[in-house]
Amino acid sequence: MKKNGWRNYQKRKGNGAIWRINKFDLRQFAGKEKTLIDLGANHGEFGIELAQDFQSITAVEPFTEAPKLPKNMIWVKKGFKDYVSENTDTFDVVFSFAMTKQVKEKDNLEEDKIAIGHYNLTKQGGIMIYETQKLEDRPLNKIHVDKMLLEFREKYGQEIVSGNARESGKRKYYVFKK
Repeated sequence: MKKNGWRNYQKRKGNGAIWRINKFDLRQFAGKEKTLIDLGANHGEFGIELAQDFQSITAVEPFTEAPKLPKNMIWVKKGFKDYVSENTDTFDVVFSFAMTKQVKEKDNLEEDKIAIGHYNLTKQGGIMIYETQKLEDRPLNKIHVDKMLLEFREKYGQEIVSGNARESGKRKYYVFKK
């Protein structure tokens, strides 16, 4: 990826936050009384785009500085492990888009601990949406995703919706309800 590629990652066609909001029909989970957390928020495009649809949004991103944020959105510059170890809040909607492999590698957490962190962030009756890493021609990613799905299903039960995500790498998405 080019030097500035990461900066515009969520704006690129096929990766875009707006494209994924529509593809995953994310607004169906929104509500003016609901809270959202975006784990691995990148440049915050999901939160910025959905700000008018939620009461409040928390974006957790360890590697990027906060962009200009809507008034109902906060930026937490921490990694997943640090955030979940200190956090006591729960959220109506949890976004986890292609970030669990990085959590495993950067935070040195196994899949069961990552799944517990997600589960503990989700309010009772809340929704967690998981997008996989690239699966095509990536056997280590496939092993990781299979373990994540096993752990998520153990915590949340069977997903309520699943489908194809971004064509790049044959990604998939899953929606779980607590």
